[in-house]
Amino acid sequence: MPGRYIKMIGASDLPLANDPFIKDPSLKRFVRFPRDQFPRDIKKGDELLYYAVGGYKKLFAQARLVEDPRRDVPTSNSEVYRRWPHGATIELGPHLDYVEFGPDLWDINPRLTDEIHQGVSHFPISQTDFDLGVRLIQKAKLVQASKRPSSSR
Repeated sequence: MPGRYIKMIGASDLPLANDPFIKDPSLKRFVRFPRDQFPRDIKKGDELLYYAVGGYKKLFAQARLVEDPRRDVPTSNSEVYRRWPHGATIELGPHLDYVEFGPDLWDINPRLTDEIHQGVSHFPISQTDFDLGVRLIQKAKLVQASKRPSSSR
């Protein structure tokens, strides 16, 4: 059975833009992991809920790995490569164009917020929590369609 994880995207000192897929189109097809945390526990077929770190602190996408993570995958952004050199190709599922409309982690399960602290790249969640997260992202997508984003950070 595939694993299910919350995956942090961005950092407290490098917060995610409100429109992350426009600012960094590679997010639609690739996920990155920190230099010191090669994801040995994540493999092809596992699913992720993307969580924006450092700014909005919202869930904004679901993704499934279509390959096992690889070490030292080049990118044109030298800072991103320095900090997050490892990565895997993903298939993007339901996602929001604007992070601000995303659900809070608290809305899935208040205990999940205890898992987020400095240096955490990802952590496992239950199938039930994962499924609820996907439903909340889909619901937020409907709200997003009827509103204008406040701005891009």
